Amino acid sequence: RLSNGNYELGVHIADVSYYVREGSPLDNEAMERGTSVYLVDRVIPMLPHKLSNGICSLNPNVDRLTLSCVMEFDPNGKQVDYEIFKSVIRSKIQMTYKKVNSILEDNVVPEGYEQYENSLRLMAELASILRKFKTKRGYIDFGVEEAKILVDENCKPTDVVLRERGVGENLIEDFMIAANECVATHVNYMSLPFVYRIHEVPKEEKIRSFLGFIGTLGYQVYLQTDTGLQSIGFTTNPYYTYQATTSGTYTFVIKSAYSIFKSNMSNGITLSTYVTVQNTPPTPPIDPGTPEIPTT
Repeated sequence: RLSNGNYELGVHIADVSYYVREGSPLDNEAMERGTSVYLVDRVIPMLPHKLSNGICSLNPNVDRLTLSCVMEFDPNGKQVDYEIFKSVIRSKIQMTYKKVNSILEDNVVPEGYEQYENSLRLMAELASILRKFKTKRGYIDFGVEEAKILVDENCKPTDVVLRERGVGENLIEDFMIAANECVATHVNYMSLPFVYRIHEVPKEEKIRSFLGFIGTLGYQVYLQTDTGLQSIGFTTNPYYTYQATTSGTYTFVIKSAYSIFKSNMSNGITLSTYVTVQNTPPTPPIDPGTPEIPTT
């Protein structure tokens, strides 16, 4: 935590490019493999073990070459400054998610973690702020459950269980996303060629199909405007999508008072999800009815 009340977050990634030079045999083999392959009980790495599990692994108590992205966030989660640079770091401890979650979720500090407790709690505090800020920007946490296959000593499957995902796992995800966005923004402003992971603007027919589908689940769709929410009719009519009269970007607010998705909602609680489309709105058909906007 900085003296001005802001948070400073450093994300450090092993500098693999120092060891794998473009056009080298290592680079050509990695290009051929494309990615590491994760099997049930083992990993087939894209790079040799001496790199992936050795000199390029951020093991504790040894110097490692890294690329660092150090960011400053205000108390609301807005990034106000950053710096990207080459670095050398020495990790102090190799933690496990189970033990980190023991601290952050159960208030039980495992042996050897005592000196890191305050730092971990501060990290969890920042991660929570960043997640809330992402949600305000339209982030949707789908909360997809992931299966984990258990095997015996002969690699024969014995059971399938849900993979646990706690505060520690979410914390790392939030910090990695923050670093990815920071680097992508930095490169974009430099006007350099870069590989981005993006989601294209959805086609109008897909939006119509989506609105029709969620209508069968009891959802009502409204158009968010500067003056509030504007009803746009029942979503059971997929052709009645919105009542905008000008081109631009529109935000649909999808509401429901039904308890149909586990703990995401309960009776009387409104769930809002934001979908943005950008196109020229068609002439809307006859309004099938304008229900009142729920107040609960």
